[in-house]
Amino acid sequence: MEPDSTSRQSLLVVAPVFNEEEILPRFVAEVLDQFEGIAAQYDARLLLVIDPGTDNTEGRVREIVRSEERVSALFMSRRGGHQASLLAGLDYCFEDVCITMDADLQHPPSLIPQLLDLHRAGADIVQTIRLDTEDASLWKRTSSKAYYRLVNRISEVELIESGADFRLMSQRVVEIFRTGLRERNPFIRGMVQWVGFPSATLPFRAPSRGAGSSKYSSARSLALGVSGVVSFSKTPLQLGLIAGGVVAGLAMIAAAFSVIAFFTSTSIPAGWTTLAVLIALLSAVQLLTIGVIGIYVGAVFDEVKGRPTYIVREHLTPTAR
Repeated sequence: MEPDSTSRQSLLVVAPVFNEEEILPRFVAEVLDQFEGIAAQYDARLLLVIDPGTDNTEGRVREIVRSEERVSALFMSRRGGHQASLLAGLDYCFEDVCITMDADLQHPPSLIPQLLDLHRAGADIVQTIRLDTEDASLWKRTSSKAYYRLVNRISEVELIESGADFRLMSQRVVEIFRTGLRERNPFIRGMVQWVGFPSATLPFRAPSRGAGSSKYSSARSLALGVSGVVSFSKTPLQLGLIAGGVVAGLAMIAAAFSVIAFFTSTSIPAGWTTLAVLIALLSAVQLLTIGVIGIYVGAVFDEVKGRPTYIVREHLTPTAR
């Protein structure tokens, strides 16, 4: 006998997808298998958000939507990136509960029931925490830890170390993203922490990728990290002022030394090396400060332009197939 849908909550799982042709059918099958186990409590759907890539992911997605009424898809008109895809999925979520996760199976679908259990216990946000990742190199693990510690020291939010974009959000949290948090360069991990609301965490061990390779290059990881700092901290701007004060102090000491030497020595001291070093140091501080200001001005420029974070080319639903 089918469960009574009027007594169930609605659930939407949002999964950004980029060049995942090989692993996508397996991912969808595992998610739908979890839906079977929670069918008595939840009317569950899966939304795939497709960033344009180079393989046949779009063709696979169309096949899946044609054959499975619980799956729909958003096709982006241009490459917007992982964070933009997540934001698009949230904008199309009107269900009671939303779970965001990656489609590479490093976010295990088997954790969906546990996320829902924590939500029923009162959490509006359930954040997963990676205990380990089999594919992660020593450099990636070390740099990630260093980044989280740095951001937590200088920012206005406390990021959860090793927090993943695998999380549950209640509809009232999703509504805040849809109506209030409209940043052009979103850093969703920080934004989720910033909104507050009762939260819980769920640790997990990330398995190796089922197929393909990571879509986050070093450059994209760096860009995301910079976006996180710029979004939640003014400290880099203040560092320029501090560095300027230090250099000004050194310049005053050097000036005082030169004046004293002028009146007490019969010859000009050989201090040109010191002078050159001070000039080089001052120039470096100036250029560094200008660079930091440029990053913030660029972020402001993006906001002022008002261009959308993403553009949906097509919303493919089971009824439109």
